[in-house]
Amino acid sequence: MSRARPRLAAGLLAALAGCAAVGPRAANERKEVVVDAEGWAPLAGRDTLSARHRALAEAQRKAVEKAVGVTLRARTRVDDAVNIKQSIEANVGGSIRRYEVTAEGEEGGFFKIRIRAAVIYQPVAPPPPARPPSRLAVRIASERVAGAVRGALSSRDYEISAAGAEADVAVTGVVETRGLADPRLGGFYSYTAKVSLTAANLLNGRVTRVEREATAIDTVEQAACDRALDKAGDESAAALAAGLAEIGAR
Repeated sequence: MSRARPRLAAGLLAALAGCAAVGPRAANERKEVVVDAEGWAPLAGRDTLSARHRALAEAQRKAVEKAVGVTLRARTRVDDAVNIKQSIEANVGGSIRRYEVTAEGEEGGFFKIRIRAAVIYQPVAPPPPARPPSRLAVRIASERVAGAVRGALSSRDYEISAAGAEADVAVTGVVETRGLADPRLGGFYSYTAKVSLTAANLLNGRVTRVEREATAIDTVEQAACDRALDKAGDESAAALAAGLAEIGAR
């Protein structure tokens, strides 16, 4: 492989020596680094010039990949350096500011070229920090229903604030029960519970409301009432959880 004639001034070569970053970071945070890369292209007949263009384009693409640390979705075939520069800028917003050919020549039916390039690019900004989960405060007079609502929301990965602690979303509710004593039930008691829940996002003022009703029977009157409350609490909390995202809770 033949050695190419130096193409840059001595001062520029000194600036490009090694693979260290050159120049201070610009105010817009664009970054410049120097890398070595090589490209290969098959020789089609004796069209050496075309093979050289393709090998140079591949070397330039590899230089940007090496500098930026990504793989470009470049064109399958790039015929000249202008096209590869456009492909680079379209994919990563980077470009080769300058380069020198350090070696080139024919080898085993291929044209091989090695370059040293100064690549300038925009580093990818880190993703924004994940928003913490919303803290829900459940304030319902019926402790049985409040417990059912807390359990249902916790099982769906919502964070429940302790009593008196700060919260992002306030969940309040109204509970109604009615019992049915009917000899035809054969010693069983029937109770119906209705739970109406309201969730208010204290950060943005948005509100969502749900209402569910459930019935239960048991041979013990209090047990029938408790079972109806538990069921209505579970069902209303499940419905509320589905609407929390609409008010900005997560």
